[in-house]
Amino acid sequence: MQLRRSMGFHGAFKPAVGSAASSGPAGYAALKRIRRSILALAVAPVIVAAAPAPVFQFGTAPTDITAETDNAASVPVDYGYGPGIFRPGKRQARAIAAAQSMPPFSTPAGPSNAGTLGFYGPAVPWPVIPINTTLMPDGRVMNFGTDGNGKQGAKLIYDIWDPSRGLGPESHLTLPNGTEADIFCSGTSLLTGSGRVLVVGGNVTITTRKGEQGGFSHNLAETFTPSTNKLASIAPMQYARWYPTVVSMPSGEKLVLGGRESPTKPAITPEVFNPWTGWRTLTGATSDPAFALATSDWYYPRGFVNPAGQVFILGHSGNMWSLDPTGTGSIRKYPGSAPAASQALPSLMYAPGQILALRGDNSVVTISITGARPVVTNAGTVSQHRSNANATVLADGTVVVTGGAMANNDLIGVAYQNETWNPATGEWTMGAVASKPRLYHSTALLLPDGSVLTGGGGAPGPVVGLNAEIYYPPYLYLKDGSGQPAPRPVIVASPNEVALGTTFQATVQPTDQIVRVAMMRLGSVTHANNPDQSHHQVRFNQAGTTLNVTLPATGATMAPGYYMMFALNRAGVPSIAAIMRVS
Repeated sequence: MQLRRSMGFHGAFKPAVGSAASSGPAGYAALKRIRRSILALAVAPVIVAAAPAPVFQFGTAPTDITAETDNAASVPVDYGYGPGIFRPGKRQARAIAAAQSMPPFSTPAGPSNAGTLGFYGPAVPWPVIPINTTLMPDGRVMNFGTDGNGKQGAKLIYDIWDPSRGLGPESHLTLPNGTEADIFCSGTSLLTGSGRVLVVGGNVTITTRKGEQGGFSHNLAETFTPSTNKLASIAPMQYARWYPTVVSMPSGEKLVLGGRESPTKPAITPEVFNPWTGWRTLTGATSDPAFALATSDWYYPRGFVNPAGQVFILGHSGNMWSLDPTGTGSIRKYPGSAPAASQALPSLMYAPGQILALRGDNSVVTISITGARPVVTNAGTVSQHRSNANATVLADGTVVVTGGAMANNDLIGVAYQNETWNPATGEWTMGAVASKPRLYHSTALLLPDGSVLTGGGGAPGPVVGLNAEIYYPPYLYLKDGSGQPAPRPVIVASPNEVALGTTFQATVQPTDQIVRVAMMRLGSVTHANNPDQSHHQVRFNQAGTTLNVTLPATGATMAPGYYMMFALNRAGVPSIAAIMRVS
C-alpha cells in the first residue's frame, strides 16, 4: 500500500497553560454548546443486501450538524511530520525515518527521564483517522473511520496495521469496504470463539439540497475475519444505532447498548448478539431514562459486567443502572448517583469489578460494583478538563490518560502531557508530553509490547490527524537516567488456548524472575470508550523456567475471549505478551 505524501499544514501550536484561552469555565461552556449540537442530527434510508430487511429511521435533513459535519477541506491536515510546521525539516524527517525503520517490538532510546515519565516516539503518517481501533488475536490492529484524506466516513476503506512490520508504509494493509455500510462511529468488539471483529451500527450520508450531509443511522452489522482480511455483512439489528456500545458477556454473547435512532429518539432497547444463533431483543430492558436523550446517556453508554454476571451501566448523567441480559432482559436503577460527566470523558474497568471514571470539574471517582450496590469513592483530580481523552490500562495495572482538551473539539487548553493513576497508591502523576493534539475521534490502545498506540483526531476537528504516536511507558526503561530500554523477561512458550478455572504452564528464560502475571483483555476503542479492556492479576508460581498460572473460575470475573499474558520481573518490566484465547 502506498501512503500519501502530499503536504498540508501540519500540527498545531500549543496555547500557554493558564491563558484565557484555556480557562476551565469557557472550555466547559464550549463543550456544552457542542453537546447540544450533536442532538440536531437525523436518520435516513440506505439499501443493502441483508436478510431480514434492514430497519432505517426516516427524518428531515438536520439544520445544525456542527458536531459531525466533516470539515476536512477547511482545516490543516497533519500527516505526522512535527508540530506546527508546513514541511518536515531534516530533524523531523530523520526522526520519522528512524521510527519507521526500527525493528518491530523494539523500544527506542528515550530522554534521561524516560524511566519516570515514559516517552512518545515521533508521530508517523497513518492511512486513515483511526476512529475505531481494535487489537486482533494475531497481534494486528484493525482501524477505520475516514477515507485516505481524513474525510468523515468508513464506507470506502479500512486499514490493518501489522506492528510486527514496524511503522512504515509496508506495515499497513488498506482494503476496500465491500459491504456498502458506512461504519463511521460504530461499535466494535472481538467475538469470543472466532476472533472475528463484530461491527454494529454506523452512519449514513445523504444528499439534500444543501449537499451531502451526515448524521443518519442504520442497523447494519458486519464481521471482519483476520485470516481472510474480509469485512462481510451479517444479519442486521432490530434498531438503527449510531454511537452504540458493545459489552462482552460471560456467555460469549455481545450486548449492544444505546446509540441513536433519530434526532429525537435514542435507541432505548438493548440487543444481544449470539454468534451461533443471531440476534435477540431485550424488550424487558427497554428504558428511556437509562438511555435518555437529554443527558446523552444514549451516547456510547459505559457498560461493565459485575461478578454476578449483571451489567452495570454508568450514565453520563451520573445515574447508575443494573441490566440483566438473560431472556428478554430487565433493568433497574440503583439508588444514589455518581458525579455527572460529559459523554467525552472516559470510564474503564481497571480491575475485576472496579471502575475508574473521569467526571466533571476534573474530578475522578472509583466505583466498586462487586456488592449489592455500587460504591462510589473519590479518586482525586486530573490536572485539567480532558474532553475526548482516552484512558488505557497498562500492563502493570496502572491507568494512563492521554490527550483531550479544555474544550470539546478545539485547540483550547490542549492536554499534550499524559497522567497516570496508580490504584495501589491512589496517586496521579504527570508523564510524557506528546507532540500532537488528540481530540475528538482520537484513540489509544494497549499493544502486545506494553506500549500504547495513540492516534487520530478530526472528522471534524481543528486538525485532521492522519498520524499516530507510540507511547512507551516508564516501565520499559531503566531507572538510572540513561533513557535506555530495560531488559525484558521473555515468554518462550505458552499455550494458544486455556480454560477458566484451570492451571496452565508457560516458559520463561532461565534468568527471568517473575513477580507478577497479568492477563489483559484485547481492547477495542472509540470515542473515549473501551469496555473490552481489563486487567487481571492472576495467581501463579514459578518453578525454574516454568510458570504455573491459575485462572479465575468464572466468566463473570474474567469474561471468555482473547487476552494478552504479560510476565513482569522484579523491576516491573513486562515481557512482550503472549496472546491466547480464554474459554
